[in-house]
Amino acid sequence: MANSFNVEGVVIKGTDYGETDRIITLFTKENGKVHGLAKGVRKGKSRLRGAVQLFTHGRFSMVKGKSLDLLTQGEIIDPFLLLKEDLTKIAYASYFAELLRNSCEENKAQPQVFILTLAAFSFLEENMNPELVARFFELRLLHYLGYSPLLEQCSYCGRRIANSQFYMTPWRGGVTCASCMAKNNLSGQRLSAGSIMMMNKLMKTDLSKIGTLKPSAQSLNEMADALAAYWAYYLDGALQIRQMLMDLLGEHA
Repeated sequence: MANSFNVEGVVIKGTDYGETDRIITLFTKENGKVHGLAKGVRKGKSRLRGAVQLFTHGRFSMVKGKSLDLLTQGEIIDPFLLLKEDLTKIAYASYFAELLRNSCEENKAQPQVFILTLAAFSFLEENMNPELVARFFELRLLHYLGYSPLLEQCSYCGRRIANSQFYMTPWRGGVTCASCMAKNNLSGQRLSAGSIMMMNKLMKTDLSKIGTLKPSAQSLNEMADALAAYWAYYLDGALQIRQMLMDLLGEHA
């Protein structure tokens, strides 16, 4: 069929439509964020039912439609069942899905973001610290979107990161040292040098070694607050998304 195409993707949202249908949002390797109408999928005997469950990784066949593409077939690659059995993991995976939905353009291939999403879901399944996974996901997604914060030196004076105090200043595109903060009468989210170094490691460490990173509770808290401020500056609605996670899991989610 001339108007049909196949994609590999992860289900990041499902919205009921009519009595038996559902609009499925996929983040795909080939086309980025796409939407497809899964007709009759809410019926008990639908062959698509399993493949379009939230967070499922699969291969999907779609047909171009006038206003909305049709999702006609689905083959499960990884259902991420262990992720779906834990409320904390579900909350974090939902947060990642919301960030994708709110930050990524439709029908724009971003294969690195696709790989990042699968990695984050896998890390959650492997019982990696979900706060560490969240900071990893936030930092690398910012990088792939072109908003990566400057973490090597002060955004004002160029002072290199060492054993001193810094602050996240999103309007400067990165961190600012305490001296420049005071000189310019600024305020921001405090970051120790150790937390900034951990952020750099999360940005650059090979995926296979992310689990070897062991940040302190203080660093996790500092990174969470700093990145929340950074996301809020670059993405409308980011605070509302994070608030959902905080409501479920506590102050420093």
